[in-house]
Amino acid sequence: MTRLPVTVIGGYLGSGKTTLVNHLLRNADGKRLAVLVNEFGELPIDEDLIIGKEGDVIALAGGCVCCSYGDDLTGALIELAASDDPPDLVLLEASGVAMPGAIAGVLGLFDQFELTGIVVLADAQTICKRLDDAYVGDTIRRQVRDADLVLLTKVDLASEAQTSNAAKRLAEFARDAQLLSVANGEVDLSIITSKMAVNWEHGAPLVPKHDANIFVSRSMILPDAVTSEALKNWLEAHAGTLVRAKGFARSKSGGMKSVQLSGDQVTVADVDDQPKAALALIGLRDGSAETWLGADAVELLASIEAA
Repeated sequence: MTRLPVTVIGGYLGSGKTTLVNHLLRNADGKRLAVLVNEFGELPIDEDLIIGKEGDVIALAGGCVCCSYGDDLTGALIELAASDDPPDLVLLEASGVAMPGAIAGVLGLFDQFELTGIVVLADAQTICKRLDDAYVGDTIRRQVRDADLVLLTKVDLASEAQTSNAAKRLAEFARDAQLLSVANGEVDLSIITSKMAVNWEHGAPLVPKHDANIFVSRSMILPDAVTSEALKNWLEAHAGTLVRAKGFARSKSGGMKSVQLSGDQVTVADVDDQPKAALALIGLRDGSAETWLGADAVELLASIEAA
């Protein structure tokens, strides 16, 4: 029986998983990839790669697909393996606070799948700070310990000292995992598709476990009164308590912009065909973020508009 190869991609919020997956889809070298995500909103696929959407499946260029599995990961995997024309490789993207080793353990319960390895991404600019964080440090250390391959991302944005220190710190937790420095998510697909030297016996819990209880999240629709400039200013003011944020808002000139917070960095970019202005936020539960993320929507919007 031919087993379906699956690579688990993990890493903390903002580590660059979206950039990596979109790069792999653009450079699939004729291979048909299936990307599995918990919810489509967690992994925005570049618009020019999308051919069509039907139900929980997005058809992508080159015969690739993106599937949302919700709470039924094993069902989605079994359906892919049993299809008449199965993909060449499944990229299973874990959420930013999930334990990739626990997800990999699910694969061990079924003969249809072969784990090629666990790839964990770490942001060279912020990983040292995150590892020492009292709230999220343990989550990140556990993610890195699960890795067969650690991708040190955003090295083009980090200083030499940041990159060097990050590599040394990651070596403390990554055990025998390979470490590869990456800019713009540019990793050759052959590295992902090859069988990695899996360095430990992954467990097999029935339900992937994570530390989501330490986070609080909020999503909302934004009125046109909230411009991208106001949203950027507001995110910069709250960078100390937010761990991840993404929003869409109109600029003062009327065009739609995406505004993202990753680590301590806020970026603004032009977007096309975004149907509505919206905001998604993730903060630490034990801190000021819990107070203002739990506030009335009108109060939160007013604070953004006043930024």
